[in-house]
Amino acid sequence: MLPNHVMVTGVLAACADLSPLFHGKEIHGFVIKNGFDHNVFVSSALVDMYGKCHDMNSATKVFDEMQNRNTVKWNALISGYIHNFDLVNALKLIPEMLKEGVGLNLITLLTVLPACQDLEDVKLGRSLHGLIVKVGFFDLDDSLANVLIDMYTRFSSNE
Repeated sequence: MLPNHVMVTGVLAACADLSPLFHGKEIHGFVIKNGFDHNVFVSSALVDMYGKCHDMNSATKVFDEMQNRNTVKWNALISGYIHNFDLVNALKLIPEMLKEGVGLNLITLLTVLPACQDLEDVKLGRSLHGLIVKVGFFDLDDSLANVLIDMYTRFSSNE
């Protein structure tokens, strides 16, 4: 019996958590050989695994080969860059994401707002705050308000 895409996604998540890149690459080969590489969950799990294993070249390559990139896929790549302390490249993805017509979600915002404050990117932080107000994300989650307060507090203490 061959594993299905659900089993492969679980194994990739385990590889991401344990950081055995060699095993992750073996699973990636299995994914390609068995035609799972176009599955939304599997491709996102591959990006996540490579990011957590500190191989952003492979994560980006998998991402670039994806079709119909949605918010979850973008979040996986952004998180990979942040996990690897490459905040500049993580934040560069936000305009690209929006240019492709993909919307930000709560996870995206909670991921990138701390990166804005770490890089002291006041302009992007304020732009994202405006988007949060415009879209009405405050109604969904109070944690955004806490992150924004923390961000503005840091910005004002550095001025």
